[in-house]
Amino acid sequence: MYVYYGSPSGPKDTADWVVESNEFHSRFGNSVGTAGDVNGDGFDDVIIGTPVSDEVQDNEGRVFVYYGSEAGLSLTPDWTAESDQWNARFGLSAHSAGDVNGDGFDDVIVGARNYSHGQEDEGMVFVYHGSATGLSSSPDWTAEGDQAFSEFGWAVASAGDVNRDGYDDVIVGARYYNLGEVEEGAAFVYHGSASGLSTVAEWTAEGDQARAWFGYSVGTAGDVNCDGYADVVVGARYYDDAWLDEGAAFVYYGSELGLSGTPEWTGVGGQAGADFGVSTGLAGDVDGNSCSDLAVGAALYDAEIIDAGAVFLYYGHPFTLTVINDSPTMLGSTTTMTATVSPGSVVTYTWSLGDGAFAGGAMVTHTYPAARVYTAVVTASNSVVDVAATTRVSIFQHIYLPLLLRSYDGDEPVGSLQ
Repeated sequence: MYVYYGSPSGPKDTADWVVESNEFHSRFGNSVGTAGDVNGDGFDDVIIGTPVSDEVQDNEGRVFVYYGSEAGLSLTPDWTAESDQWNARFGLSAHSAGDVNGDGFDDVIVGARNYSHGQEDEGMVFVYHGSATGLSSSPDWTAEGDQAFSEFGWAVASAGDVNRDGYDDVIVGARYYNLGEVEEGAAFVYHGSASGLSTVAEWTAEGDQARAWFGYSVGTAGDVNCDGYADVVVGARYYDDAWLDEGAAFVYYGSELGLSGTPEWTGVGGQAGADFGVSTGLAGDVDGNSCSDLAVGAALYDAEIIDAGAVFLYYGHPFTLTVINDSPTMLGSTTTMTATVSPGSVVTYTWSLGDGAFAGGAMVTHTYPAARVYTAVVTASNSVVDVAATTRVSIFQHIYLPLLLRSYDGDEPVGSLQ
């Protein structure tokens, strides 16, 4: 395992920290990632999985966490855990869980895809809470697949805070899970709370296609639409759209009620056997528009070389703001203006009505002082971004013309009435 420390000039060419397992065939580093700051000392920590490590049981798997410090990462693990079950493959997936119980310390999540607890190879996921003294010695929360050979925990990750309640949530992938189709796969999200994670999944999505392996990769997508809620991404390695086994990735938006029931965005490999979605991940904000961006890996994508592989980057964009009004309006009457955002978001609306007046709210009514065309500007704001839109308002005034009535006698008028 290699870590390269950052600096004002970027990482060095050589690793600053190197550790190894010293165990034959343990697959040390099969999963690696940030553990967050599990002991609250202000330094980030790292987590490493070794899914076929033999501590006591063959292939039970182990996970190691190394704490950060002013001098860098420790050279020996500060925390370790194992499955204590033969062939459980504990540590095949391991990641930061965020802070699921809101105590100010980051927690970690570990998947054991072949763990059996009532059903053979159903899989199990373990969460360990952080504290001032580090991670707990035994799991504070577990969940299992409840379906034989589903490989629940094949992929695990923090989901971010999808309902913005102040507690981080977690997402779990089960690539072989069946909800109607063979090996369609599924993903599950558990919400955090003051007492920890929910005992049952608050959200479930499935592949809806045989052997799609939906849930092969899972994770937070950050906030791709800048609405203040975390979103999630799920990869389906063998999903068929126009091509066989091209693969797909699906993004579900967060909201006050949790994640959307159907994907808000879908990307596909566009090539047979591309393995698009084999890996998915938050790319940060590479274009600086305050919205998160998404990276998707396609391990067998053919470019100039067969099966060379490729990575695709998709930029996030703010929510769309639209505004309408019911003008033209007669002078002295009220004009109604309405703003909406899509997808739905909790925002604050601020209006500059074009005549020096201001207002707030999604719908406003206003009486303009003179007949002319005004430009009203509405800004929708949340904790992440401000988005503005304009609408032109036409105010008109009735013009009353004299009415001339004439009476004719023959060819000449004989009188008029005004």
